[in-house]
Amino acid sequence: LCEMAASLASGVDAAVAALHALCRKSGRRACLVAAGAGQGLHSRLLEVPGASATVLSAHVPYAQEEFLAFVGARDGAGPASVCSAVDTILRQSAGRPRADDEHLPGELVRLATGVACSATLATTREHKGELRAFGCIKDGDQTWRMRVQLAKRGDAALCRAAQERAVSLLSLWMLAHSAGLPADHTEAIARAVSEQGFP
Repeated sequence: LCEMAASLASGVDAAVAALHALCRKSGRRACLVAAGAGQGLHSRLLEVPGASATVLSAHVPYAQEEFLAFVGARDGAGPASVCSAVDTILRQSAGRPRADDEHLPGELVRLATGVACSATLATTREHKGELRAFGCIKDGDQTWRMRVQLAKRGDAALCRAAQERAVSLLSLWMLAHSAGLPADHTEAIARAVSEQGFP
């Protein structure tokens, strides 16, 4: 079991390293938002030395009211989506020149990839609805979306910590897939998700 866990961790680490290398080569940097779950993705990307070259910003507007304020949602306007969060961080990135100042002000928004995740997971209160996770990535004019339902009862039900790890890994998988990483990297992440008890 220890050898299997080490192998899974090694596969995920290799995928993260490949993402960083791809970002450095392309000059793109990620803007991250996690609301309710998925902040483990931030840790995965930021624990690598030199991560500031590939991660522009990381936000965790955790409580619902903070998330709504983050995206500028108005009262009665309906629920805010993770894609709204991506739009917000990309707007905030516009006009911020890179440290090396090799790009014109305003060009950074073109070089930024927005990544957002939101979820309703196990808590101290009983959820009437399903436990779901949502993800959105915007890169230029391309958009990727993720919607996952987690089991609430029975053997397939995950504890909160495992739910958080699974959602964070799923967000990493979505980012790796959208970046066009080779299949061995995305498959390694998928195996790590399964190890959390997620089918």
